[in-house]
Amino acid sequence: MDQKEAAYMISIYKNKNITKAARELYISQPSLSRYLQNVEQHLGFPLFNRIGNEYLPTYNGQRYLDYASRILQVGNEWEKECLELKNEQRGKLTIALPLMRSSCMIPETFPLFHQKYPEVSLTLFEEAYAISEQLLLTDTVDFAVYNPPEFSKALEYIPLRFEPFVLVCRKGHPIEKLAKIDKQAPYPVIDLADCREESFILHVPEQNSGHVAMKLFEQQNYAPHILLQTHSTQVAISLASSGMGLAFAPETYVHKMQQTLSLSCFCVGSPPAQVQLMAAYRRGKYLPAYAQYYIELLKAL
Repeated sequence: MDQKEAAYMISIYKNKNITKAARELYISQPSLSRYLQNVEQHLGFPLFNRIGNEYLPTYNGQRYLDYASRILQVGNEWEKECLELKNEQRGKLTIALPLMRSSCMIPETFPLFHQKYPEVSLTLFEEAYAISEQLLLTDTVDFAVYNPPEFSKALEYIPLRFEPFVLVCRKGHPIEKLAKIDKQAPYPVIDLADCREESFILHVPEQNSGHVAMKLFEQQNYAPHILLQTHSTQVAISLASSGMGLAFAPETYVHKMQQTLSLSCFCVGSPPAQVQLMAAYRRGKYLPAYAQYYIELLKAL
């Protein structure tokens, strides 16, 4: 199996359709069909079951695809390192990050990156909700920027920064009178025990923000009244600003939306709750110098 064969079979697997895969590979559908037939004939077993218009891997096909994926990973990493060995500062960088973080971080970092590496193109996987670990394990992206709810042994993590995890409400909300000033905290501090009667708009527990929020409630030994659960930080903050309830969010997201919404922010917990922003990539993956440089730019924000 060579790089070309691996790329062709992986494309069929991803698209589940010969026509779509051929379009992605810029070859004709009949040519790709013949290529697949030749590979299966050479192997002596089918790689895919044909179910209607879908191509789904057989058991043998899945084992083949596991090796094909590894071949592509090694080949891609070698191409990047080879360019560096030849001191050619060109290539392609792919980063995954939540959509709202992208709007906060990329405009401030990409101009500096492009100035240093004008021949490196940037592709963003802007996820609406949570970052999938699978994106990193399959080398779909070079690295991801997010607050991991838990740490995987299959990934390497580079700390970028800690940021306050704040409680948000509309300006003028009665809980403002309960806040206390703490010189060690960036915002007035609210005792979450004083919010038992309030309604909350929370992230789902599978997301880091939802996980951290529920830990804070556990520390106070009560279950909050959850008005709504959402994947979207923007929805949670918008509803909180309209007076529907209280919400939690990392500080960066709140700053972005404070430009258009009327919000009050508070620290909770002792010490004040924080989330850690990380850059993550597959353990053992080769990161070219330009990827490492972009991570340094993100650290400097």
